[in-house]
Amino acid sequence: MLFTHQHSLQPPVNTVAPTITGNFINGQDVTISSGTWTGDYVEEQYSVLSASPPFADADYIAIVGATSSTYTQTADEIGKRLKGGVRRRGKDGFSAWVYSAASAIVQDSPALPLELVGTPIAGALQGRPYSFPVTALNGEPAASPPKYTFTLGGSWP
Repeated sequence: MLFTHQHSLQPPVNTVAPTITGNFINGQDVTISSGTWTGDYVEEQYSVLSASPPFADADYIAIVGATSSTYTQTADEIGKRLKGGVRRRGKDGFSAWVYSAASAIVQDSPALPLELVGTPIAGALQGRPYSFPVTALNGEPAASPPKYTFTLGGSWP
């Protein structure tokens, strides 16, 4: 009598695309979620891609070294859009890469310090930390408004 063992492992198949989220601002982190998959896998890989205008799918190029689910944006990405890519490896090999929708355009960090000389708020805040959220950059709303903190110093009239 001959016995055979059949594996019930199913290859990984993506059913809901990954997402890339965060504030698309130079120096800030973005996160790639893997989306939804069926099947079995033993490894998951990530990639972050960027594109300059006109942002066609063929314009997206992998950012060298951006192979984690979290990526810190650099000055190289200012004015570009990002996509997050994910693929999984099953028992018999890798799935195809699956990509997120394109992000908002990456903006430069707001210039600080702020010029508050001669305003009533300047005297009230001297020597005290002050935080404020940025709710929109270049007309695009910030997903999770970042906060910038500074302390006013110097002499006041």
